[in-house]
Amino acid sequence: MKRTLRTIIHVLFFAYITIVSIVNIRPCDIPVFRYALERWPADSFQVYVLYRGSLSPDAQELVNWLDERSHRHISFSNYNLHVLDLADETNQAIAAWFENESETELPALIVRFPPHTGIQTNILYTSLSAKTVQSIPDSPIRHEIAKRLLNGDSAVWVLLQSGKREKDESAARLLDEQLKKMEDQLQLPETVVALANDLGEENGAASGLRIHFSSIHLSKTDAAEQLFLHTLMQSESDLHEYANEPMVFPIYGRGRILYALVGAGIDDRNVLEAGAFITGPCSCEVKDLNPGLDMLIAVDWDGALEERFVDRIEEAFLLGTEPLKAEPPIEESEGEERIPLFTSLFRNLLLAVGILLVLNGVIAYKVLRKKTRMN
Repeated sequence: MKRTLRTIIHVLFFAYITIVSIVNIRPCDIPVFRYALERWPADSFQVYVLYRGSLSPDAQELVNWLDERSHRHISFSNYNLHVLDLADETNQAIAAWFENESETELPALIVRFPPHTGIQTNILYTSLSAKTVQSIPDSPIRHEIAKRLLNGDSAVWVLLQSGKREKDESAARLLDEQLKKMEDQLQLPETVVALANDLGEENGAASGLRIHFSSIHLSKTDAAEQLFLHTLMQSESDLHEYANEPMVFPIYGRGRILYALVGAGIDDRNVLEAGAFITGPCSCEVKDLNPGLDMLIAVDWDGALEERFVDRIEEAFLLGTEPLKAEPPIEESEGEERIPLFTSLFRNLLLAVGILLVLNGVIAYKVLRKKTRMN
């Protein structure tokens, strides 16, 4: 009996391997930046207002303003608001998080990264003020980044200036030159480009799926961008050690910060490596298994997307209707019809059959083994 079971398993296994080899399974060809833009929802930051006893009318008005723009009221807003009275004993455990952080006068405003990032440092810990509160949901540079990403930029590269003119100008020049080179060097899979172009023609417009990079400069003295500045500087634990160096942060998808390139690390090789990842195939569709973290910005990404490629491309691959790479024509005799051996649809059906064979084999193995034990 055991020999029979082993034979069944071996036959099914080799049948599956043969089918997979024949159908030539390809990985996901959709580029990371486009998959992230259409499928990865922005993570929620945590915003706290701490006070003791009661809030003044002006402070309460600021809290109401923040609340009205939080995720509780606006589904696409990516921050949750927590208003905590430190005089309430039930809030003492949370208050302990901040007791050694600062002597900031109450009411205080704290902004923290999404919990799952594991980053325990605060992005901001400051007094509650109209200027700071209004910078939470949006800011000029963050707004511009989101606008460019929605308009088709593969990534926006933020150059955080060091304040040292020569270093900043050198980094900016190198970055812009390399971004231009990458637009010519990097290529999207032909199948994806062809299908995206077809979709664009259906909509009466050119396809927005292309490789295009842009850069934007951020000064550390920009008062309107302090939340964004601190988000970038806190995104990696050791960046403050290089505060006198220019830094570059590639941002893609729905405002996802890939990682920092610092000082001498802003070179052709590192920029190309980051660009290749962003434009490469999305081999891992689970967002949290990919590098980077999000920025805080209230943008209706789903509502603003004019073209959606991912669903259509996946549908085309599943149904076997994706455009294929052009092959040299084969001369045929008059009246002879050339019939392809394997269409994409047939390929996918064979794959499904292979999977079912393996599943049936596993079930049969368990049933037969159980009977053997009973006998």
